[in-house]
Amino acid sequence: MSGRFFALRLLSAAFKLVAIVNLIAMIGAIVIILIDATGFPTIDSKLPVIGGAAVAAIIGTVLLFGIGQLLDLLMAIEMNTRAMTKILQRTGKLMDERL
Repeated sequence: MSGRFFALRLLSAAFKLVAIVNLIAMIGAIVIILIDATGFPTIDSKLPVIGGAAVAAIIGTVLLFGIGQLLDLLMAIEMNTRAMTKILQRTGKLMDERL
């Protein structure tokens, strides 16, 4: 997979990078919410926001990283299909020569 699908490999890496940045940003948002006393004075006002940020961090990170992994999987399947096609073509030519 060295020379093919440069754009898809770049897109896959971008999705994975955005997933990591999303996770770091959501952790930072949770920390800021916990520290902020003026916007969220009581723990009761902080909990729904923290819960939403935690859910967004988990779902967003898994979704974005999964899309990047899906692109990698599709590229690997395509490369395997190309390799199997070449093997079958060689086998077919060999069988034609013997018959």
